[in-house]
Amino acid sequence: MRSRSTAPLVTALLVTGLLMAGCGTGLQATTYTKETSPRDFNGTSIANLEVRNLGIAAPASGLTFKAGDSAVLTGSVVNTGTTDDALVAVESVAATSVTLSDGTATAAPTVPIPAGSDASSWSATLTGLTADLRAGQYVTVTLVFERAGRLTGLQVPVRSGDNGLEGRTPEQDPYGGTE
Repeated sequence: MRSRSTAPLVTALLVTGLLMAGCGTGLQATTYTKETSPRDFNGTSIANLEVRNLGIAAPASGLTFKAGDSAVLTGSVVNTGTTDDALVAVESVAATSVTLSDGTATAAPTVPIPAGSDASSWSATLTGLTADLRAGQYVTVTLVFERAGRLTGLQVPVRSGDNGLEGRTPEQDPYGGTE
């Protein structure tokens, strides 16, 4: 008699367990993967240099840089060591050439990274993009340092900016509607 009275309880627990096990499965479940946004750059380091906040500035209008356009890469490199270093080059197959700037909007052969400080006011202009780049895409770049060496395979996001709705009236804005 005892087994009959517990059978429905055991069945209910088993069914509940199976249903709960199915929660969060599948390729789009938030428990399965962490979605990254086009603002994310997984910081990394080499020797005593920490590379942070790399990103390609959003297109001036719309969501796409066209092949042949130029795009600007910015970021921060923190030197936690006791020896000075310098960023000497940025390389990417996404552009025909890359020019460094020390933050003054003029080209610079190197960007100094003094020991115990950061070089957050630098940029690199990627000229002659080899293909269209859309906001949300990631571009592979290599940073070359004077002492620390090459940091390859960095996945740098193309940031999003203007959504193309700037200056529209409420009737023209499909997301805002009329008020």
